[in-house]
Amino acid sequence: MEILNLESYSIALSTSYEGDIDINFLSRKDSTEEGLTFFRERYLENIVDRKINNYSSMYLTDKKTLDNIISVDELPELEGVKVFNTSLIDNNTGLYLTLSSVSADVAPYYFTEKYQKFVDPSDRIFEIVLVDEYEAQICHRSRYRNYYYLRYDNNSLNFVTDPDIGLATNSCRFNYVLDAANNKLALFKNSSIIQVQNNILSLNPNINSFKENYFNVNYYIQEVYPKINTSWVSYNPIHKNIYDVNPISSRKDLRNNYLISTQYSYITGNEIKANILTLKNQTTNKNYKYRSNYLEHINDDVPSVDNRTYTGLFTGNEQEKGDYCISLAYEFYNNDYRFSSDKYTTFKTPESLYPYEQININDLKWDKMGAIAGENPYLADKIFQKIITDNIVGAEYLCSWLHKNRKGEFVWLDRFYYPIKTTYASALSTSFNYSYTDPNISLFLERLSSSEYYDVPFPYNSLEEEYSVTPQNIKSAVYGRTFYDKVSDVVIKPNSEYIYYRVGNNYVKDVIKSIEESLIQSGLTARNSNDSIIREYIVTDTDEIEYVFDNNTYSIIDNYEEINNTHEFTISFFYKSNDWTKKNGYQIIGNLNHIGFGVFEDRKITPMITIQNDNRVYVYNSDFTLLDKASLVNENNISTTKIKEIYRTDHMDSFYTINIQ
Repeated sequence: MEILNLESYSIALSTSYEGDIDINFLSRKDSTEEGLTFFRERYLENIVDRKINNYSSMYLTDKKTLDNIISVDELPELEGVKVFNTSLIDNNTGLYLTLSSVSADVAPYYFTEKYQKFVDPSDRIFEIVLVDEYEAQICHRSRYRNYYYLRYDNNSLNFVTDPDIGLATNSCRFNYVLDAANNKLALFKNSSIIQVQNNILSLNPNINSFKENYFNVNYYIQEVYPKINTSWVSYNPIHKNIYDVNPISSRKDLRNNYLISTQYSYITGNEIKANILTLKNQTTNKNYKYRSNYLEHINDDVPSVDNRTYTGLFTGNEQEKGDYCISLAYEFYNNDYRFSSDKYTTFKTPESLYPYEQININDLKWDKMGAIAGENPYLADKIFQKIITDNIVGAEYLCSWLHKNRKGEFVWLDRFYYPIKTTYASALSTSFNYSYTDPNISLFLERLSSSEYYDVPFPYNSLEEEYSVTPQNIKSAVYGRTFYDKVSDVVIKPNSEYIYYRVGNNYVKDVIKSIEESLIQSGLTARNSNDSIIREYIVTDTDEIEYVFDNNTYSIIDNYEEINNTHEFTISFFYKSNDWTKKNGYQIIGNLNHIGFGVFEDRKITPMITIQNDNRVYVYNSDFTLLDKASLVNENNISTTKIKEIYRTDHMDSFYTINIQ
């Protein structure tokens, strides 16, 4: 028998990532008194489970942030050829160079606006290859996986594809000046600068035009730093082709379980190769992704997405060859229900609602998960209980529905109605007319204050007069009414059945169809000042018509006499802006003086009429009631006989006048 020295015949193994040499597993090197060395790998701290399968060791970590396990080497500075991807924006017009995704030798190009419809964002991305300090190439990869190069040929510029084109092809090389700090790129050829003229790329021999002809680019080579996080990203709903991250509603601190696998049969050197797999802690039991976890208490702006906790590995017996596939065990506390649009969905709650015994419907935050609110139950998402036992002062429970109040807050309300006074359909479709805010039924016996009963308290001469006309209690207040609403008492209980109705497009179409007899006009015929019809854009994902109005666009309601007869109308539309930070103001109907309405961020427009006469200004309201008057007669250093014109300031504080001497 041979006796070996353990210190001489042992090698300490560290873990290395098999897929990328720049990624390192975090560890600490320890030594014993006997001179043995070991690597304490960070991923082995507090592991949840360990198994062997097919000559591999597998480790299930506890929940950690990714930077607690690995690190990434900083990227070395690039030498020689540098490549970056960017859009190319003409400095003079602000238009984006766009290449058609075709499979042909020559690809047509055109220039598009930033938010232009039906433009594939990938058609605007170009690869800038900085061959050296003086020359560059412009490339584009189409969806057909063809490379197109900008080439100078016979005094013209085109995008062509050719497998023989490479870095050495002179016709596809251009001299360049790159202002990396300000993201600006100018391109030259034979002492002529590339310019955009009438949406065509051309060469301008006047080198002095350099200051006016360049492209705005996104040069970020020097800004690439390794970042390690597991993120849940939320986007601002600006445009369907724009992905603008909302940092307030996003998370970078997510903790996940990780599965580490190492192959131990064939080892060379002092490293053992390993793979790492991020497990799906943010996915629900049925593999949905949404903000859902009621156990994770974070403020309303931050998504709660910690839906799983992995607890074990199943790989077969403890042997070198286990099951062909491995399984993972996890715990979850949310059950998935799918509420389809335009349908009644019956669902049954599980035996346990841990950690709750029961939960009020207003605490479920369904409004943040897509529930639709309306002004009455007919137009809102609804929930019904199969067994109803409450019967309050003769009223019967109809349903619970999602209402949006004047403060923009969502609240689930229980609607009660009196069957002897009204029908089920009428109570379902009648708008909000009376409610009280406390779900406690005993308050039916308490006295109401005027502020609780009236939307806007009426003025009274004395407290006694107000007291005499205020209902004594809620039971008296609802006397004579056909229905009322109250903050919902509905609770979701274990092992109980409920019915949920979700509003959908077909339901909305049925609502619109039911009021067709009262419809004055559907849609618009948009025209410009030349009375030419303007194109209507169809939004494909919602199948709606979108009208683009500017200062030169208008439309007319043909049947406006019907409005004159009834003296009332309802208009429904969606209004959007590509940039809500910019001031905007639009007149929707009518004119800017005395009739109509609009949407304005800055109140420069108000229903006032100003009339100037000689050196006086008179201000009237729309009923021609004199509100104010001003005169220049007593102003110092004013020598005038007549006011020619008046200009208002932004907030109506002052008027500027143009005078005739």
